[in-house]
Amino acid sequence: MCGEELEASTPRSRNPRLIIYNVPDKLNIKNAKELIMKQNSELCIEKEDIIPRYLFKDKRKANNLVIEVNFMTKMKFLGKKMKLGWNMCNANDYITLQMQQIQRLQSGINLPYLC
Repeated sequence: MCGEELEASTPRSRNPRLIIYNVPDKLNIKNAKELIMKQNSELCIEKEDIIPRYLFKDKRKANNLVIEVNFMTKMKFLGKKMKLGWNMCNANDYITLQMQQIQRLQSGINLPYLC
């Protein structure tokens, strides 16, 4: 029956996400992890350090890849160019804010309305 036992658990922290800009058109979610590890071997990345999340096109029709990494891998990627195919791609923090969070920030800082 529902509600008879209560089990406590500690919340886990989320891994940071990075966005990789201008990835090649041939790249997909299935081969992204292997391609990143193979072509950027100097960064010493393990297979479990990278989790590709999704690909999307921006308004300029360029493909961008969002990956989830651990903190140490994030530090390896930031500030460096990443090799993918014949491209040298930039990586940056990928931050998403929900509308409620933006409104709370605006009310506390008195920023102009964003929407």
